[in-house]
Amino acid sequence: MRQVTQAFPHLDLVAVKDKVKTATKHWERQKWLVVYNAMVDPRSASEIAKHIGVSKGFVRKVIQSYNRKGETAWETTGKGGRRNCYLSWQQEKQLIESFKEYVYAYAAVAPSLLEDDLLNLALCEYKNDESLLAASSSGVFRIFYRDTGRQSFLASVKLSRYP
Repeated sequence: MRQVTQAFPHLDLVAVKDKVKTATKHWERQKWLVVYNAMVDPRSASEIAKHIGVSKGFVRKVIQSYNRKGETAWETTGKGGRRNCYLSWQQEKQLIESFKEYVYAYAAVAPSLLEDDLLNLALCEYKNDESLLAASSSGVFRIFYRDTGRQSFLASVKLSRYP
């Protein structure tokens, strides 16, 4: 005899039926249909899959995630966005502005330095300053290049060297 696929009653039957009706996406509707069928008529995963028109693995995956997490099993953050950020936008702007001050100071003191040497020296000095945010060199450069653009910033440094 095959194993019976059952869904835990995280939600009552009326709420699951409402989720099926109000689902905006096709894949979301299919998942709620799987849960609804598992709650109304518990049977094997292959029979539920055949009834709904999905694969047996899909039924197993949906029921397992629903049984573990309940209603929030399929709530995802969506595409894009900013998921791995250590600083807020305002903190990043402050970080870039303070780093620019160091670069401008080195540009005024040593006008003969190459652009890469200038940025490296400013970064070394910046990291030694205890009053500023502690950040890794790659993180500072990544934020710096993403927000300002290397070419445009270096052009402004070159113009500020020669008044």
